[in-house]
Amino acid sequence: MSVMLYAILERGDPLTDRGVLDGRALQAIEDDELVAVVGEAGRSATDAGGARLWEYERVIEALMGERTLLPARFGSVFADATSVRASIREHRAQLKDALRRVSGAVELAVSASARSDPPVTRDAGAGPGTAYMTGQLERWQRARRIAEALEPLNALARAVQPRRSSDAGTLFGAAYLVDRDAVPRFVELLGRIDRGLEEAELTCTGPWPPFSFAGQPLLQEEGS
Repeated sequence: MSVMLYAILERGDPLTDRGVLDGRALQAIEDDELVAVVGEAGRSATDAGGARLWEYERVIEALMGERTLLPARFGSVFADATSVRASIREHRAQLKDALRRVSGAVELAVSASARSDPPVTRDAGAGPGTAYMTGQLERWQRARRIAEALEPLNALARAVQPRRSSDAGTLFGAAYLVDRDAVPRFVELLGRIDRGLEEAELTCTGPWPPFSFAGQPLLQEEGS
């Protein structure tokens, strides 16, 4: 029976949540001190539709609770429990290092959106290419100013990972690995920075499982 991997965690509390595929219960595949959380994989296990991805995220968040875990990439499917254990053993050192790296921490996502379009200085004789490059330079300068304003957040984070956005209005994006007990201070500081920024509005989401810091893919899906 093929199984889909949700997360790797340390041996601990029993599982109480359920998987996304037809309500099948989650299973714990243990190998020494590591546990792989899996669910039976259906034919559409790797279908990345919005509803299925959201359900997958819901299970990961429910698993997170107060646990330390490494969330798996969506659609990580293995032939059976034996192949999961074999992969755990192959990547044991990586997995243990990654679990230590994120232990007791969560991910917070911060983005900065432009409050308004910046004034553009145009040369009457400039062509469209020059105008485009001027606009890109001004956008980069705004992003740099925002990044500098957000630097105090780095002191409350174990690690920071830049994030790209396809939204043209997003000037800055980053994921922060933050100790659970430091989350209120992080959010309070972000609010103070936001109130002092005139050209951008800051948004913070989370806490999330540490997707950006899990070092995936630590385990490979079937056929990869």
